[in-house]
Amino acid sequence: MNVINVQIAKATILKTLNKNIIKNKIMDKSKILDVLINEDGKSTRLEKVKRIYEMSLDSLVEKTEAWGDEKGITQEDNFFNQWEKAEEEFWEMTEEVELIKIGHGDMNDFKGEVGDVFVCLINVLKCANTTVEECLQLAYDKISKRKGETINGTFVKESDLKK
Repeated sequence: MNVINVQIAKATILKTLNKNIIKNKIMDKSKILDVLINEDGKSTRLEKVKRIYEMSLDSLVEKTEAWGDEKGITQEDNFFNQWEKAEEEFWEMTEEVELIKIGHGDMNDFKGEVGDVFVCLINVLKCANTTVEECLQLAYDKISKRKGETINGTFVKESDLKK
């Protein structure tokens, strides 16, 4: 799946959503794809759009949040428990990186560990009543203003260069 296909899928979804809002058929997000698939008989193209969307980050975050809700782990009072779980998963990911450094690790295992970290962070954010998008936006707003340079593959802030 490439970025352009995801963008096309999102554009198609938004176009259909806007059309249905205009027709006073406002619906919740989970129903948008059903409308897409049933609308004007273009099921082949729209099935592809649905498959692309289901593999998108937005869809995976939604599915992960629903899983956490279903398991009862995303309530506010589970914040610290979920944070500890995220720390545990982070260290498992770190162990896999160390194995890769010495030639004994596996990139698929690493990817699985990264995914586990993402799942835990999504659960932590849900417990904290915030979203991936909100946190990424705050981080991007901060880093987008930074000045500095990349040294040996690592960005070094301008203020740290002067030290």
